[in-house]
Formats: sequence, C-alpha cells, structure tokens
Amino acid sequence: MLLTSILALVAYGCVVAIYRLYFHPLSKFPGPKLAAITSIYEFYYNVLKDGLFVWEIEKMHREYGPIVRINPHELHINDHSFYDEIYTSSSSRRDKYWPYVKGLALPRSVVSTVPHQHHAIRRKHLSNFFSAQVVRSIEPLIHDHVAKLINRLAQFHRDKQTVDLNVLFNALTIDIISHYAYGANFNFLESGDLQTEVRESLIALTSGFHLMRFVPLDPTLIEKVPIPLLELLWPSAGKLMSTKRRIRAQAIDALGGVNQPEKETIFSTLVNSDLEQSEKSVQRLEDEAFLLLQAGSETTGHSLGVLMFYVLRDREVYRRVKEELLQVMPDPESKPSLAQLRALSYFSAVITESFRLAFGTMTRLPRVAPDEALVYKQWTIPPGTPLSQTAYLIHMDPSVFPEPEKFDPERWIRAGENRKKLESVLVNWSKGRRQCLGINLAYAEVYLAASQVFRRTDLTLLDTSLKCIQPVRDRIIILPESGGYHIRVAVDGVQ
Repeated sequence: MLLTSILALVAYGCVVAIYRLYFHPLSKFPGPKLAAITSIYEFYYNVLKDGLFVWEIEKMHREYGPIVRINPHELHINDHSFYDEIYTSSSSRRDKYWPYVKGLALPRSVVSTVPHQHHAIRRKHLSNFFSAQVVRSIEPLIHDHVAKLINRLAQFHRDKQTVDLNVLFNALTIDIISHYAYGANFNFLESGDLQTEVRESLIALTSGFHLMRFVPLDPTLIEKVPIPLLELLWPSAGKLMSTKRRIRAQAIDALGGVNQPEKETIFSTLVNSDLEQSEKSVQRLEDEAFLLLQAGSETTGHSLGVLMFYVLRDREVYRRVKEELLQVMPDPESKPSLAQLRALSYFSAVITESFRLAFGTMTRLPRVAPDEALVYKQWTIPPGTPLSQTAYLIHMDPSVFPEPEKFDPERWIRAGENRKKLESVLVNWSKGRRQCLGINLAYAEVYLAASQVFRRTDLTLLDTSLKCIQPVRDRIIILPESGGYHIRVAVDGVQ
C-alpha cells in the first residue's frame, strides 16, 4: 500500500513536471527548468535562505535575458521601459496576485485587495486623506514632530551619547503617522528608549512573510491567538499584535461614535464615507490603520537613514547641503515649506539620489492582467499571468544610471531638461493606480526632517559602513546581512 502511494506520487510529479515544461502556457519562456517545474526552488531561497531569491532572479536575467520564468506560474521582467505597462495608471485592469499578498497578513487592507475594481473603490477614500493638498496643510504638524527630534539630538549631545539615526527616524515617522492618521500621538520620540521594540518586532515578524505565501493557512490566524500566549510563543509577534489591538480599540470607538478626535482621522474618514457597510467593519478599519503604521514608518525612516549615511560619509556633500539650506533657513529656527525646499537644486538632487539607493523595497510586486495578453518585444504574455519587476534591479541598471553603486547627486543636475524623464525611472514608491498611498507624506517628512537635521546639527558617523545599509535580504522591508540597519552618529553640536 505504501509502495503504491509512493509510486502514485512519483507518477503524479512526473506528469506535472512534463506539463509545466512542455505544455504549460509559459513553457516557451526562458528560465531555469527547475524553476519551471516547482516552486520549491523559490521556497529554498526565500524561506530556507531567508529572502535571497531576489539575487537568484538577478542571476536568471544575466543568463536568460530581460524576461524569465521565475516559478511555474510567474514571469519577471527586467526592463524599465516596460514598467508602466505592468503597473499602469490607465483604466487597464491590473489585479494583484493573492498567493503573494497573503503573506502580508492584512487581508482586509487596500494593499491586499486583489480585484482591480474593488481596490479602486477602497483607495478612492484613502487617497483623499493623503493628497498633496492635505499634506501641505499638515506641514506644521510635521515641523512640530521634527522639533522634538532636534530636541532629542540636543539631549544626546548634552549627555555625550551616540545615537542610531535609524531608530530615531523610525520614532519620528511613527509619531507623525499615529498623530495624523489616528489622532493619538504614540510619543515615541519623547520616550526614554524611543520605543525600539515596535520596530524590532516588525523586523522579526517579517521573517514569516515568504513562509505565509507557501503555507495554506488563514492569514488572520495569528489574530485569534491570545496575546499572553502569543508573547510566550513568539514575543515579537505578541508585541506587534498588542499594538494592533490598541488600533482595534480606536476602530471600535470610531464605529460606535465615542472618543471622537477634533480632527479627521483614518477611522473617521472611512466611517463617514459613502462606502457600503461591509467596508466599515472593525477588522477592515484595523487592517487599514495598521498598514499605515507599518508602511508609514519603516520605509520613510529607512529612506531618511540612507540619506544621512551617504551625506555624512562625504564631507563635501555635507558642506554643500548645509550651505544651500542657508538660502531658505538663514536662522536655525527657520521652518521652510516643502515647496521652498524642493526648489533647492542640490538639496533636491541629494534626496532624489538617496531615494534611488533606498529602493523602497526589494520585493517584487506581481500584477495580473486578467483580460488582455501583454506583448513584450517578441513575447506574448498570456492573460492571467502574474508579472513583476523589481525596484532594486531598475535602480541599479547601468544603462540608465552609470556607476549605479555610486552616490552621485550630480547625475540629477547633469540630466538638465531630461531630469523629469530620469526621475520617471525611479520606482521606490511603485507606480500607477497602486502606487504607495503615502508618497506625498513621505516626501514631506524626508524633506522637512532632513533640512532641519542638516541645518541645525553637526553629526559624525561612527562605526557605520556601507555594509550597515547595503541590502541583502528581502522581507518586504530590506535588511542587510547584520539583520537590521543602523547608522550610528556622534552629535557634535546642535543650534
């Protein structure tokens, strides 16, 4: 009986392998035979080797060309000119790919919404909350939080203590997004230890992202485990779920009409919208708000950290940035607007170059065109095929960005009239109808925070090398070999 079962499994495996190699709709596309036969290839590099599949994809492109079959069902393209076709902003339908987004474990959020039309309905109400006009109106709120960041740096200076800027910036971005989106400032910047456990928990929890994609489990299963038991079994998850429960309490209050804040929050935006009642559940509000905490803190904080590293490493760049900022910040207490700061040519070039090398995420973001066959060069891609590109590979393309490993702000100035075209290649916030919701807020935070830190402080890098920020592992967020970014500095002075 056992032998019969084994033989049946072997026979089934052979049939599947033959079908996928010779008869599958993607059988004619280039790529490793093993990747075409089984997802175990990706499982090995992303789960067992902890987020290293992105480097295998890079190798595949070197060997097989700009389009490759990276697993039995999915294609990957490495060509920036085709990016807009995949991540379109037109009316063309692009669904997400459920086997991929379920790893986020936020199934009711806009980022995990698979169907194109359903996503459009959900995003419409959230987009208004993060529009450029609204973000301009909250610049004073951002300035207030940045002032607290400067105060903490002054405290580190007085106490002759070093500080990890990544931890500091993460506290800043969490305070801003919680204050604005929840109407309840978490006050991490004013806590003694900057509440590092939330970020550490998020980093630890992302280790399960790839595993969740392969394991047929309900992504909400973790929510059903009692917090004390979860903290015992998986401390990082327990801490993060405690924060999620705190958000759930606010969602319940919003739906019940109690403890209403004076200003609009993400909860009131959704509750008072014309969405159907099914879209206003506690779980939906909880997932959406928790997503904002994750996406609105780590990515922006990481971008600020990468910016600081490259500028502080090059004293000439540091000097030029400080000198140019004097144009709009003659007094240390000056609070220029985002528009004034973006008009500074060199400062703007420095930030744009840091965005290029921050990458946003190394994770591919598959899209599905369910109703049309896409054509890439001589290849016709069947409808329903998951298709993706990767920001890292685009930003490191030497045909677009010569010497891509080099931090070179001047490349944006040298571009002259072609700068807008060159900027269009940057995809650290993705593009199209599913572009990062908080892009306007992220830009404001980076520009306003960086200007104040550069103008008002004197910092020196300590025990921080390129290896401390160089991406190695893809877990949605980017991790270096050491397990987490750190940018340690001495605070030599604060004005």
